[in-house]
Amino acid sequence: MAMINCPKCNKEVSDQEKRCPDCGAYLVETNSISTLCKFAAVLIFIAAFIGTIIVCTTETFAYYGNTTEFNWTTAWIAWGISFVLCLLLFASGEIINQLAISNSNAIKKRQQNEQIIHDLMGDQYEEETPSTFDVDEFVQ
Repeated sequence: MAMINCPKCNKEVSDQEKRCPDCGAYLVETNSISTLCKFAAVLIFIAAFIGTIIVCTTETFAYYGNTTEFNWTTAWIAWGISFVLCLLLFASGEIINQLAISNSNAIKKRQQNEQIIHDLMGDQYEEETPSTFDVDEFVQ
């Protein structure tokens, strides 16, 4: 469990908290892909539920008039499959959100560590830069 600074009041807060206990600011940003996955899961489940009712309701024309029958076996199977698929989609949205939070916290922690090193070492600290490969050095 690491400590992070609140973006609003700059007080130290546990990275496990969702809101700052002092100012109430949200510490965790919600990922738009995560929200979209969860919203899609709910919409797909509602559409599957209504679609199953429409598909499983059959009208039978008999000599004495119309009779409407509902095939419960097919409906329960379809609802079960759609529920499991939507549950997986919803869970994937939560996994995406947790990965985004973890990545965000790792970036914040790295920035804090670099700031601490910079404060301790002063001007001697050089931030890591990506190394480049110089072809002319090796071709001779």
